[in-house]
Amino acid sequence: MAVLIVPTTVAACQTFIVSATGAPATATQAVFTYDGAPAQTLPVVAGAAGPATFTAVGSGAQTVSVVYLDAASAVVGAENGTVTVTPAPAGTLTTTLTTPLGGLTTAATVITCSGGLASINGTLTYTLPGGATVTATVINGVVVPTSLGVALTAGQTVSVSFTPAAGSCAACTLAPITVIVPPLPTCSVVVQPVVGPVIVGQPTSVTAVVLCNGLPVSGASVTFNGGAAPVTVTTNALGIAVGSLTFNTAGTATVTATVTGPAGGACTCTGVVSGPITITV
Repeated sequence: MAVLIVPTTVAACQTFIVSATGAPATATQAVFTYDGAPAQTLPVVAGAAGPATFTAVGSGAQTVSVVYLDAASAVVGAENGTVTVTPAPAGTLTTTLTTPLGGLTTAATVITCSGGLASINGTLTYTLPGGATVTATVINGVVVPTSLGVALTAGQTVSVSFTPAAGSCAACTLAPITVIVPPLPTCSVVVQPVVGPVIVGQPTSVTAVVLCNGLPVSGASVTFNGGAAPVTVTTNALGIAVGSLTFNTAGTATVTATVTGPAGGACTCTGVVSGPITITV
């Protein structure tokens, strides 16, 4: 008896064939089994059976079994063969966690695979601090951003793992990763140079620009300091705040701007102070 496997070394997710020769004289059927795949029962003709076709999974040396049955379905022989499976190449999981002010954390995961994404179908599992899990469906290697249902804070971690769909064979292996929740970025506020002369006792226009990740922040409260009294104004749709300061003393004066709010958004803006500018009164 002999089990013939072609090819004897095969890449994961590729197919190979198995045949049997020299079956016992009383054998009428041969049952081929491999790694949990559905068994394939084929007739024995002239002492031979097959070929059966299987898809390679996992990695390393794996066993293919053949059991011979007679006309009464009694076992009259059995033998094994070995196929060597080379593992699928490593792919990557890359997850970005975003928590807007006053909102819930969202996980956005990108999957990469040199063998293509079409075979990567299954489930992503996000394991939160404390052990709770949130799942997302992966279709052809793509998963939509998923709300984790909680507002995570900077420094907390989320574990991300992929489980292939039953019966599927992913072209890449995807090792689990752990992602740390990043701190919210802070707004930037810049006071613009004052244009024109600044005269004692006369109102002077001052301007500041508030940005979040390079984008304007509207509705933020900006307080200008450095004049006779602080002045608070609100940024417009372009993130620009224009106030008016009065200086009661000639000489040099230092002007700064402090931002408060607004609620929500991708940045924390409260308490952010600009660099100082110096003007001559």
